[in-house]
Amino acid sequence: MADRGIALALGVAGLCTVISGLWALQIEGRANASARQVLMEQPLLGKPWLNLAAGEFQTEGVLTQKAERFLEFSIRSAPHEGDLMFERSLLGVAAWPQLSTALKERVAYDLSAVLSYMPDQRPLQVALLVSAMGASDRGELKAWLIRRHVAEARLASFGF
Repeated sequence: MADRGIALALGVAGLCTVISGLWALQIEGRANASARQVLMEQPLLGKPWLNLAAGEFQTEGVLTQKAERFLEFSIRSAPHEGDLMFERSLLGVAAWPQLSTALKERVAYDLSAVLSYMPDQRPLQVALLVSAMGASDRGELKAWLIRRHVAEARLASFGF
């Protein structure tokens, strides 16, 4: 159980580091204000919506309705941006048990694309989050990914 907690903490910390690096902002305080300012000027950018979702998730420790809406706006505004798909999939895996069925499907879509074309430097972040998932959640995500045609051998390399 302690190993799972450590992996989850490392995974969430890695997630927050990655997302904050996207905008070179801290996730708390100024980042939310900056992301909100960017969105007032350009509401169809996916990155600031994701930044707000990650900030809310980190602050609350759960995926609130507000964070879920921010995540949905990120998906709608930038559905096929590769790096953003990776960042969203990290947040989605971290919040998997709390996602709606529609968001689980989208996270599986993003993650399947990412796993198919992922550069070698990113697997550790995915593997950390997967290792922190409960067996039932990990099995559910694996089933979604298999339906998206991700090879089981590829999934095994990420701890599924």
